[in-house]
Amino acid sequence: MGKISKLRGGNKLFVSEDENILAGFSGQNIAYVYDLASNSTEPIFKIRTIRQLKCVAVSPDRKLLAAKSTTGEIAVFLLESGEELFRIKTREMDGNEMCFTEDSRALLDLGSSRIKLIDIESRQVTYLDDEIKPVIGHCPRVWRIGLDRYSKQIYRLIETDNNYSGELQTSSSEPDRISFKVARDLYLLPLDLKCFSLCKKRNFYWNGTQIALTDKQFNDIGKIDLPAELVDTKPLLDFYISPCEKYILFDLKKVSGLSYLYELETMKMVRKFEYPCICDFTMVKDDTVFVISTWQGSFIGEV
Repeated sequence: MGKISKLRGGNKLFVSEDENILAGFSGQNIAYVYDLASNSTEPIFKIRTIRQLKCVAVSPDRKLLAAKSTTGEIAVFLLESGEELFRIKTREMDGNEMCFTEDSRALLDLGSSRIKLIDIESRQVTYLDDEIKPVIGHCPRVWRIGLDRYSKQIYRLIETDNNYSGELQTSSSEPDRISFKVARDLYLLPLDLKCFSLCKKRNFYWNGTQIALTDKQFNDIGKIDLPAELVDTKPLLDFYISPCEKYILFDLKKVSGLSYLYELETMKMVRKFEYPCICDFTMVKDDTVFVISTWQGSFIGEV
């Protein structure tokens, strides 16, 4: 087994499209940016950001860092100097993910009620979709939303009644092509997007008894059974599937505080971890290097 190193900064991870840049943050709202191509465990940038930090994003040109709070406040910083360029308080009280456009000139923000684009130079905020208006009580509403960087799509789960039923909607993530369409009905919404894995070629989700395998439009194409030793695990465990679909991490923090890395094809366990409070997991370099994020930092190593 390969050596595991600890990195400063954890929580929700940001990984660039070329998988060379990794960013996480600490409980003190400090963002740490790493160059994975250098194999160094020292951050190339360290920036104190905003209070109640929920997620960060690095621009493709590696010049900017965006930080978003749980209250919807967004700040943009120069990576080289740490200088804050501007700060915007949006109407939405949420901390969903963000990403820069390919030209690094704007920031796409996935709000729980609206999708918006923030122009870096003018600081203008443009709403790209229609507002979801409740019909009865609090429904419908966005239950979860996520960006699939591999298919360039946005997935959002809409709760349509008070019995946790709803629908999955998809849209292109291109700012000038935001338009949500219903992909499928869902009769039991998952409680957490940790039970969704958006991989390079396919998607995975928990259907209540098995791991369901879908294409990029979330059409079911197969099912995967849990390892025999985890079938009776209660409550439902969280899982993360690696981008190239070689491995799956089962997080049993609600049961034992342990997590297990399995080969997805054989369901053979390859590593056991004892990290408390796992927040995120991914793999890079063709699924040969894993990154486990916790409240206390991240852990990186080879399988």
